[in-house]
Amino acid sequence: MDSITGKWIGTYVYGESYEKELQGKSVSFTMNLSYDGELIHGTCVDEETKALFSEPSTIEGTFEYDAVLFYKSYPKAKGLVGPSLLIAQQYNSSSIQYKGVLKKKFFSRKRYLEGIWEIHGSFLDDEGIANYYTLDGTWRAEKV
Repeated sequence: MDSITGKWIGTYVYGESYEKELQGKSVSFTMNLSYDGELIHGTCVDEETKALFSEPSTIEGTFEYDAVLFYKSYPKAKGLVGPSLLIAQQYNSSSIQYKGVLKKKFFSRKRYLEGIWEIHGSFLDDEGIANYYTLDGTWRAEKV
C-alpha cells in the first residue's frame, strides 16, 4: 500500500497526435498521491499550467497489481483574460486519463511509474458537424 503513496516528480511528453512544434515537448510535474487500499487521490502541479490556475489539478483513480489508472482534472479557470484564458479552457475542457505501471530500478530498487496519457474530446466545426479527437503522450515519474 505504501508503494504508491507519497511525492512523485516526473515529466509528461506530447505525442504524435499534436502539431509538429509540440511533439516531443517535455513538461515537468510534481504529484502527491495517497492510496487507501482501494482508490488513489492526489494533486498535481505542472510547469506548463501552474501560472494559469490558483489551485493544483486533482487526481482520482485506481491502483491494483502494480497497474495505475487515474484521471487528472484541472480546476476551472478564474480571472484570466486573453490568450491565458484560451489555454486554460483547453486544459479544463476534459479530464486527462493516465495509465501506467509501477516498476523498480534494478540496482537501486527505486520505484517509478511509467505509461501513457490521453485526452478525448469533441467540437463542432463551422457547419455544425461533430469532430472527435484523441490527444496523447507518455509520462514517467519517480518517487522521492
